[in-house]
Amino acid sequence: MAWYYTEPRRRRSELEPVGGAGPAGPAGPAGPQGVPGTPGTPGAGVPTGGTTGQVLQKTAAGDYATGWTTPPTSLPPSGAASGSLAGTYPAPTIAPSGVTAGSYGTARTIPTVTLNAEGRVTAVTVVTLIAQWK
Repeated sequence: MAWYYTEPRRRRSELEPVGGAGPAGPAGPAGPQGVPGTPGTPGAGVPTGGTTGQVLQKTAAGDYATGWTTPPTSLPPSGAASGSLAGTYPAPTIAPSGVTAGSYGTARTIPTVTLNAEGRVTAVTVVTLIAQWK
């Protein structure tokens, strides 16, 4: 009599899936933290020193070229004003236009206004009406 080896029958749950894949299950717990890497070379950092009111500023185009400087007390613009402005910076005023402040024209007169390229009133004349309506 001959003996033959036969595989045992597998249950249906052990067989390869017949349909498509099912939905993904929930994520598992995070793995252990890896070994720390080698530290890099240290940078120049912030220069020592500095006093109250100073600011850190680039001193040259190279990397880490910084130093403590005292900011100017008078920022531009400064000096005398010009053009349509009078006085000095930082608080100039509008230069006089040559026209007196007030109201021009009445029920019997019409003002003629002259403007410059900036839109400022430079002259006012009053024209009297010739005809009057009653």
